[in-house]
Amino acid sequence: MNAASSASGKGEILTEELIKDSAAVAYAAGADTSVSTLTTFFLAMTLHPEAQKRAQAELDVVVGDRLPTFADKDSLPYVTAVMKEVLRWIPVLPMAVPHRAVNSDQYKGYFIPAGASVLGNTWYAVICESSFFSLRAAPLGPFFTTRAYLWNQRNSSPNASSRETSRTLQIVASSDLDVGELAPREYSM
Repeated sequence: MNAASSASGKGEILTEELIKDSAAVAYAAGADTSVSTLTTFFLAMTLHPEAQKRAQAELDVVVGDRLPTFADKDSLPYVTAVMKEVLRWIPVLPMAVPHRAVNSDQYKGYFIPAGASVLGNTWYAVICESSFFSLRAAPLGPFFTTRAYLWNQRNSSPNASSRETSRTLQIVASSDLDVGELAPREYSM
């Protein structure tokens, strides 16, 4: 009897193949989203060198000659804001984390019963100009902006796992900024 069968009391057997497949899916999902987020970070820093220079200046003051660590996160508010904006600017996934309606509600003529699962459309929320969440609709200057995150320092990650992932991505991106400049290159043939 394995942990799954003794915990559920139903006697299910987790085969070695099922465990391997589950681990592979979890790894592939996490690896793909992390790579996509870091690619967006590199694009943002290339397109917005002013944000890159400000983040590098903050890193120079806080970490000096060493690479940043997890302990530096609270001392790097601008770098944290850059990473939050990267996650908002080009979302990796089109749908948000499922939420459960605590009470019955009505939205635009649709009834949502208590206990229903609700999925937010992330892309619509951040891209559509009429959306409440869109920074395009607000007069904040350039589309890639960190002002909202610097003004409101609360952590907006939905759970501890995503906060840890966000912290890890921030350290990777900070290390890249700390060791060099990201800039477009011209190639000749």
